[in-house]
Amino acid sequence: MSLSFLTGILVVLAMDAEASGMDPVILNVKVEGNVPASFLNAGIMEAVGIFRKAGIRIIRRASGRREEFAEPVENIEVRVVETAPRDKRPAVLASSLPYAKSGVRVFVYYERVAGVTPMPNPIVLGYALAHEIGHVLLRMDTHSDEGVMKARWNTSDFSWMQAHMLRFSDDDAEMMRRNLGHLKGAADCLQSGGRPDDMPHRPCDKSQ
Repeated sequence: MSLSFLTGILVVLAMDAEASGMDPVILNVKVEGNVPASFLNAGIMEAVGIFRKAGIRIIRRASGRREEFAEPVENIEVRVVETAPRDKRPAVLASSLPYAKSGVRVFVYYERVAGVTPMPNPIVLGYALAHEIGHVLLRMDTHSDEGVMKARWNTSDFSWMQAHMLRFSDDDAEMMRRNLGHLKGAADCLQSGGRPDDMPHRPCDKSQ
């Protein structure tokens, strides 16, 4: 086993530990059309694992249930639809609204995702979800040169996916964690009455 490979494992374990202690990002997932539940659930679990390796805790809120989660730092509405809108290019598997503050911000097109491989593969769904949720957490619509946030995945990327090893770049993971930290800081500041001196390193304005 090489030193670099061992270092990579230790980094992933450290990110797992960090994610377990973080306030969660809650996914509210709704389905339109004929989308197999087993396929969807497996894909969501894949996405959860991808974010865990980036030090981010993702939890799905089950439909029809009212679980209470301690201090969710972000709520993201996800819509999984059977077919893509006609205005979406054939190569588009999913889309997002990274600058929106509420409402449905992630859309996934089941038939597109299922058609990437000869047999529908929930791993691809997981990475499509992770990519679009990544846009929302990064607060931007730009892409990276490598990892989950690449604009177009190639054969090598899909091979890494199958091994559950395609990850967010270090820069993307750090930015998402930083953005979530600012959200948590703003929430804490408002709960304390909006006094900036309570959170000196995180700007807060009660009027917002």
